[in-house]
Amino acid sequence: MREQADFLDRWRELIAGTVERLLRSETQCPSVDAHRTAVLILAALRGGRTLAQLAGDRRPLDAALDLALLPLLSVGAI
Repeated sequence: MREQADFLDRWRELIAGTVERLLRSETQCPSVDAHRTAVLILAALRGGRTLAQLAGDRRPLDAALDLALLPLLSVGAI
């Protein structure tokens, strides 16, 4: 269990770093928290993937990622 937690922490940090770089390169937007957005993206990936596998349909993953990326879309970072 600890291994999985460490793995997710590493991914969260990598995603947060990427989000921070995107925000710096495109716009200054203090309303978007890079670490919270990273957690949201990870949750969308994990949950969306699980739902997609159960349903045999990728639409749950697509929908989860669309919502997770909304904070970045709203500030024009992606």
